[in-house]
Parts: sequence; C-alpha cells; structure tokens
Amino acid sequence: KSFKEKYLLNSTDRVNNLLYNDIKTTLVEDYLKKIDVASMTNSLEIRTPFLDHKFMEFNASLPSSYKLNFGRKKYILKKAAKNLVPKEVINGKKKGFSIPMDNWLKNDLKDELYELFISSVKRGYFNKEYLEKLWVQHQNNIFDHRARIWNLISFEIWNRIYIDGIKPEDVLK
Repeated sequence: KSFKEKYLLNSTDRVNNLLYNDIKTTLVEDYLKKIDVASMTNSLEIRTPFLDHKFMEFNASLPSSYKLNFGRKKYILKKAAKNLVPKEVINGKKKGFSIPMDNWLKNDLKDELYELFISSVKRGYFNKEYLEKLWVQHQNNIFDHRARIWNLISFEIWNRIYIDGIKPEDVLK
C-alpha cells in the first residue's frame, strides 16, 4: 500500500489529512524548492533526514494527540532529543538567519552602502534631499529606515548589473 492508502485514505483524522496535504503541496512546491535552489546555487548537497520515508510513515502512524500536544510545537521531537540537546536549545525561540544589516549601514560598510544608496539620484529616480533625510534619520536613530534603505541599495545594485552591465563582483568597485 502507498503512504496515503496506508495512513490517510478514508481517514477521519483531520490533522493527518491536513498534514498529508501540506506534505504534498507546501513542502514540495515551496520549502523544498527554495532549499534546493539555495543549496545548488552554492554547490551544496542538502540532506533532509526528517523526510526519510520510514520516519514519515512512523509519524503518519501516530495519533493526532501526539502531534498536537496542547499546542506545544514539535512535542515528540523535543521529548526524543531532551537527553541529547541542551534545554536552552530545545526550549529556545526560533531564530531566523538574518544579515547584520544595521551594523553594515552604520559601521562596517557605511560608506560603500551610502554611495550605492545615493547613486540612484544620478539616474533621476529619486529626490536627493529626501534620500539624505532618510539616511540621516536612520544613522541618528531617529527612525528605522533599514528596510527602505536596503530596498533602494538593492535596486541600485540591480541597475548596475542589469542596466549598466557591470559584473556582480565589480559592483562595489
């Protein structure tokens, strides 16, 4: 029997049906594609041990009450790892990977990023006084313009590569 036939066909368990749908759609069409593209771009081979078919079948065979233990996320995984992983890791909040953008904007790459940021004025796209006001407010912690500034820097980099024909490795030269 297939995974679906064995665990989910004619199932009255809504949680398992929702999980199966998530596996067949979001996981395949979104998450795995993003991981694949990101890893291949960097010549990495990624392994997904939690997607092993035996592991997936075991999880599918568990009752929903084990999967949704009073709203505690990853309950079974945390129980299984409690003697292998430090408590602060198991109970810690989820952390995304982010770049140190504010440090770059205010310290390490401040001059280079300002030049990229203000360059779009020469193209006639934006008002120089307005951009300088955003930059000064951000540098002086008056207002957090980090996202807006980063978008404009990215737009200038895009222009340099796709409009001006500059090689990506030469954009900051």
